[in-house]
Amino acid sequence: MTLHADWKHIVARAWSVRAALFWGAFNGALLGLVAFTDLLNPYLFLALNVVGYSTIVVARVLKQPGADL
Repeated sequence: MTLHADWKHIVARAWSVRAALFWGAFNGALLGLVAFTDLLNPYLFLALNVVGYSTIVVARVLKQPGADL
């Protein structure tokens, strides 16, 4: 397995990368919130994660304008 020749361009332009970074940060914030409080229901936490990471999968398979993949 090798990297694409123009991988820096892809990382900068691909919405799937942006979605993965956003949901990773969001998940980290939710984990911190859940660890120290009883504010969030665990099932809601699970649902938010499923929805978030599903958007990453969808973003990876859609044609992303401007990415020229």
